[in-house]
Amino acid sequence: MSKDLVEYRRDSALLSPINFLERAATAYGDNISIIYNDHVRFSWTQTYERCVKLASALVHLGISHNDILYIYSIRASGI
Repeated sequence: MSKDLVEYRRDSALLSPINFLERAATAYGDNISIIYNDHVRFSWTQTYERCVKLASALVHLGISHNDILYIYSIRASGI
């Protein structure tokens, strides 16, 4: 880090997809994160909660850290 820059704690945390979603849900809660067509909208909180539910379901199925997961999905009209 350059000696001319001041390191702030909030900026020094490494972001992964997991903690990015958690931080976005905390910081932006009810703000819109996903808009699909004219009728589907999700807030950051809803997006985070859906991701946690998906992760929980995958663990329940026996999928664990370092397993390779392949998802084949056809683009659908609803989320």
